[in-house]
Amino acid sequence: ATMTTAPDRIHLLEPVLQALISGQSRPPDEIHLNIPHRFGRTGQEYVLPGFLDRYPVKILRGDDEGPGTKLIPTIRRTPADADVWFFIVDDDVRHLPEALATLLNQLV
Repeated sequence: ATMTTAPDRIHLLEPVLQALISGQSRPPDEIHLNIPHRFGRTGQEYVLPGFLDRYPVKILRGDDEGPGTKLIPTIRRTPADADVWFFIVDDDVRHLPEALATLLNQLV
């Protein structure tokens, strides 16, 4: 799973992370949280909330690439020959428990 957020929304991530980790019948293998150092539109600095330490997320800092920040940096880090599927997550959506399992079942 790969996602990003905005500085004024980062505090809303906990229920989304809970839904991904313990709310899915088939949780993602990894969760990449792409967080720029500064928000491109406003220059506001990101402050990482303490609750992120309680979740198995990979917090990856980099440049703001607008809405593409949720996916583009993750693609760049992934080897070209890797057999990987990306589950793109919004910072305000808690997916139904069968969401990822249903998508994966359609692929195989």
